[in-house]
Amino acid sequence: MEDDGQIMTVEYQDGDVSVSSTDPLRGTIDLVGDNDEIIQLLLDRHSAEWLMSALGEFLDQGEGGDALKTKTVQ
Repeated sequence: MEDDGQIMTVEYQDGDVSVSSTDPLRGTIDLVGDNDEIIQLLLDRHSAEWLMSALGEFLDQGEGGDALKTKTVQ
């Protein structure tokens, strides 16, 4: 895919993470773009941690039925 400077909307459709290396940790997640095009999101430890942080911040914004559900540990 060429970078033509346009923003593409992609969707995660509950696929598995494919691990290509464990030391250093590297892998991919498949996302589905326009016209069912598969886009691979490349991951390493740093980018995976950043993505988890960003998703956590996103979930914190939910309200009502979409509010973050936390488990109470006793």
